[in-house]
Amino acid sequence: MRKLIDLDPEVIQILDEEAKAQNRSLKSLIEKTVTEKAHRVSEPSESYKQMMDDMLTKLDQGNLKFTSAEEVLKRYEV
Repeated sequence: MRKLIDLDPEVIQILDEEAKAQNRSLKSLIEKTVTEKAHRVSEPSESYKQMMDDMLTKLDQGNLKFTSAEEVLKRYEV
């Protein structure tokens, strides 16, 4: 699939310099960067999954204390 994107000339210059530093073409650098970012955001990391599992276990065991948004705002005088 092909998509046309518009980037600020300054951004293009920065990316072009980075591409040269990595001995890549600008197109290759952009494709690599976007692909890596897409893979990172497509699924939560293992550490995040573990943290959420731990929090759900604590919730099931009644070991979590919740504070309402109103109480937080009041506490910090917002």
